[in-house]
Amino acid sequence: MSISLLYDLQGEVRRLMIAGSELAIGDFRLKKLLPQLKKAGETAPVFARISGMLEALIEPQDGKASDKLLELAGLVNAVLYTQGETGIKGDFKDIEPECLDVNTDISFRRLKPVANALLNKGQGRLEIIREAQKEGIFSDLRLLYPLISALNEQYYEVADLAFEILKGYGKGIAKVLRKHFSFEGGKGDARILELIWDLSGEEEKELFFLANEKGSTAVRVSAIKILKNFPEFDDMFIELTKDKKKEIREAALEAAEIVDASKVVNRLIEIFKGKDKTAVLKTMKVNPSREIVNYLLNEAEVGLKNILAVLKSGDSPKDEPADKQEVGHFYNVLSCMEGRKDEGIFQFLKKCMEHTGELSRIKLRDVDFGQYPTLAQMAAGLLLKMRTVNAYELLAEAGNEHNGLYLNYAFEAAVYIKPPAQVFETYSGFLTGGNTAKSKIIISSLRGLCYSNAVKVISAADPSTNTKPVSIDKGCIAVDTRWAPVLSKVGESDLAALLTSRGDDVTINHLLECLKKDNGRDLYKAIPKVKGLIQAGYPKAAEVVIELLDFNIKSKRYYLGYYFDQLAELIKLLPPENADVILEYAKKCDHDSAFKLIEAGEYLKKLI
Repeated sequence: MSISLLYDLQGEVRRLMIAGSELAIGDFRLKKLLPQLKKAGETAPVFARISGMLEALIEPQDGKASDKLLELAGLVNAVLYTQGETGIKGDFKDIEPECLDVNTDISFRRLKPVANALLNKGQGRLEIIREAQKEGIFSDLRLLYPLISALNEQYYEVADLAFEILKGYGKGIAKVLRKHFSFEGGKGDARILELIWDLSGEEEKELFFLANEKGSTAVRVSAIKILKNFPEFDDMFIELTKDKKKEIREAALEAAEIVDASKVVNRLIEIFKGKDKTAVLKTMKVNPSREIVNYLLNEAEVGLKNILAVLKSGDSPKDEPADKQEVGHFYNVLSCMEGRKDEGIFQFLKKCMEHTGELSRIKLRDVDFGQYPTLAQMAAGLLLKMRTVNAYELLAEAGNEHNGLYLNYAFEAAVYIKPPAQVFETYSGFLTGGNTAKSKIIISSLRGLCYSNAVKVISAADPSTNTKPVSIDKGCIAVDTRWAPVLSKVGESDLAALLTSRGDDVTINHLLECLKKDNGRDLYKAIPKVKGLIQAGYPKAAEVVIELLDFNIKSKRYYLGYYFDQLAELIKLLPPENADVILEYAKKCDHDSAFKLIEAGEYLKKLI
């Protein structure tokens, strides 16, 4: 009996029951199956009966096609139920991870969508996997192999999450991973290798060395990242940096970022001196070796001396005041000093600032992408990135020198180490002198600092502002209350709103005027100003919020929903006595808007 033929017919019957029974009349797929069923009916009566029912369905003489389709489906399903198979042939094998603390207690209905998310493509998979992780579903053994398969996923977030979950199984899974690892594999096998290292460490030393010797490029890259933890890596490093494959050379240089061995350091310096120096810049910048610092300082001293000599001699053209190759090398040396808190480097950068007149003539347009306009400003920028008190004090004193060349660096340094009142009194005058280049620098610097740090607005009378810091805290800045009114007067509304304080009538009036001009039509611009009004303690802030909502809801602004969550969060900042006003207005809104407003209103009510 040809059971496979019945399965094909069952599939077609299901298709027609979904699409519609009338489509069965003259269906070419059913006609294709009919001759085979008739032939099978010569030896099996049940097939003869099925072929007769099928023929009547394709070319009905009387009756409804739906009745005939249902009758055929019932017979086919009955035959398959009694004659079909529910398993597959094969030998039984012991489960590999018998040492793992896992089970198979979870129903397949819960497992299937998780397994599909790990094994298939499509959107929404990451959320399914994360939810399953929270629920503890991955304690089931049947998800182990889908997780290992997911390590090869191109969508890196899924692969990273699978890596994290597998790591949670503990060391016992290393044996299973070994059996699934292939030296010739791709990214999935590379991740397996990294997972084995995380779980087993040096116990699998031989595997890691073999992976570097005979693995694919992806596997070798992972192996090299692991091998940096072994003393033998120092001898291998030189050869790895000469490998014909760029990916291997880059992996070796990345691995060397934490290696402070003489052989490695000497090779890094050798590469830096050669034509391929750009490839080693990042490693030279972060490697902790004292030898590298000494080399950089020696090269920097020589480079500075040569550049100053050329500038002093006056032999070079006006547009090219120094040799480009010399400047390029000096620039690379300085780049490798970035972020190092070293006294020798501080003293050298201080020396560079003493030669501001000369170094400000060296434009970096030919050797840089524009982060620093001149070599002089590069030295100041590197002092800023040192994040030490002595470096910031040096910069803060240079603010009014050299025609404002260091103004942005000096202002940022002063914000971190000087009292807020002193910073305001020193730099606010630049804003009152009109729309000048210096005023733009101060506003741009202040904006960058305020939007990248937590901000504390402090009165000049606050005694805590006069304490000298012992270190640079990049997480928070203190700003004088007087900045907001000044910023309001020069039209910097959003920045003024951010820095306003209670009772700041100048900023309050300015923000109200801005909202009045725009009439709340642009919520993107309105939200920061409303937040500023609330922060300043404006007593009618709730009315402003409701007017803003009312206008945008009535005008059916298409983007209102995008900003509604932000408005709801702003409402939570209002004084608690506004709760009833918000709850009353919520009755006029649609379901979604009302729900968010009620939530915000109830939040305020709890604060009363």
